[in-house]
Amino acid sequence: MPDDITLSEEELHAALAEAVVNLDLQRTGELAQAVLDRGFSARRAILEGLSAGMRRVGDKFCSHEFFVPEVVVASRAMYRGFNLLKPRMLEEGGGSVARRGRVAIAVVQGDLHDIGKNIVRLLLEADGFAVDDLGKNVPPDLILEHLQQNEGPSLLALSTLMTSTMDSMRRTVEAARARFPQIRIMVGGAPVSEAFARDLGADGTAGDAAGAVQLARRLAGGP
Repeated sequence: MPDDITLSEEELHAALAEAVVNLDLQRTGELAQAVLDRGFSARRAILEGLSAGMRRVGDKFCSHEFFVPEVVVASRAMYRGFNLLKPRMLEEGGGSVARRGRVAIAVVQGDLHDIGKNIVRLLLEADGFAVDDLGKNVPPDLILEHLQQNEGPSLLALSTLMTSTMDSMRRTVEAARARFPQIRIMVGGAPVSEAFARDLGADGTAGDAAGAVQLARRLAGGP
């Protein structure tokens, strides 16, 4: 194993992804610290290292190479690096001052998977959005209540990892559209296609966290 001080930025990203796939919490933390010590971009390390590793974990879960216990440990490894990199990530994005608008983000009712949502939230915050994180397994009525009581969110971001909760996403989008016709809605997650997003009446979807930020910028009317 090369000394971390000799690894290029791209090699550190690859090593981070590998550490997540290998369920190695200690190594993930060491590599995240190396990113900070070397002055490399925390944003890129999250996207091209940690997030890439979790995509591979998801692929292994779908192919039955990994099961729930492995996914749980991989998530812990990802968060070990994620939490170390988050402060630098926010600094790179100009801190927590909202420059682009306000987003309400939630995982729809019936789904307890929030890793992807948490990564998107962090990237949105770093990009200058104020983010209201409503959590996971959120019923449509609670989302509507938040939008009603907290005037300001112009964008609603919904996610799901499971095909079994796509109907829940549909109900949430339809309810939000009926109550708040001006709000822009973006949806995402492994089973969400562009065709499904259009059929829902959402304003767009993205295939990964970086794409979600770009979509949010466009929907918010920014560059």
